[in-house]
Amino acid sequence: MADTQAGATPHFKNPPVVETVLGVQFAPLKNMRVTHYGLLLPHLCEVFSAPNEQLTKVSEQPPLEPVIEGFDGGALRPPSVQWSVSPAPPLPRCWYTSEDEQFLIQVQPDRLILNWRRQQDRSGEDPRYAAILDRFLKVYAVFCRFVEDDDNESFGRVQPNQCEVTYINHINLLDGQNMAETLDKTLTGWRLATSDGWLTGAEHGEFATSYAMPNKRGRLHVKAQGAVRRDDGREIIRLSLTARGAPPTPDAEGVREWLDLGHECVVRGFASLTTSEMHKRWGRIT
Repeated sequence: MADTQAGATPHFKNPPVVETVLGVQFAPLKNMRVTHYGLLLPHLCEVFSAPNEQLTKVSEQPPLEPVIEGFDGGALRPPSVQWSVSPAPPLPRCWYTSEDEQFLIQVQPDRLILNWRRQQDRSGEDPRYAAILDRFLKVYAVFCRFVEDDDNESFGRVQPNQCEVTYINHINLLDGQNMAETLDKTLTGWRLATSDGWLTGAEHGEFATSYAMPNKRGRLHVKAQGAVRRDDGREIIRLSLTARGAPPTPDAEGVREWLDLGHECVVRGFASLTTSEMHKRWGRIT
């Protein structure tokens, strides 16, 4: 991956992004209990006070396993998933969802995640990255204060070890073309060509690749696969780009710095991996 400082960051008037995810992983808070999820809710509501944003929906999900992007010397090492053995069952991951389902906060003893999700019936422009980042940093600050509050059972401090930026895109199939043909028109790294022309008429396919970020500050993972959109049952291509790596310092400023880098890598990676034909459809400005 080239230096992210070169040239203007790509911008699209009508990008196909439907979800933006910002997250931080940290050393497990060993004293966290299910009851703390309920105690945390009023604090999170400070950040989501508008009527349509109020966190009125709470549910439990299976916990995410910790993932670390590693590098052994000069060689790349795939992200590792870490397991631990504990006499007590793992705490679930708690979902706090806004009334309009536009925002989702995910919390577990070693993870804090904010999802922004486009709603089909929503009017107006989608929020830019800067606005979503500002919201996430406010949630992160509230969470850190809650963890370090002397009135709570002693958790210690939030010690970030990985940050993550994910953009999820829904790409409609082109008129008269199936998923494989649309992938061929969309991704620069996808080819339907064969060595002798014997195989023809590909219908489905998947695409997955990873790139080291500049100065080994993490990796960009890209995956494209067929899916069916829940809202209208339409077949689409789900293209996700995830940047993940360690913040330069284990504090809020380090988290902000890395998320900015991760966002830039995701946006530049999206532009680099998609074709100029699709850029015209999405209204590329820069």
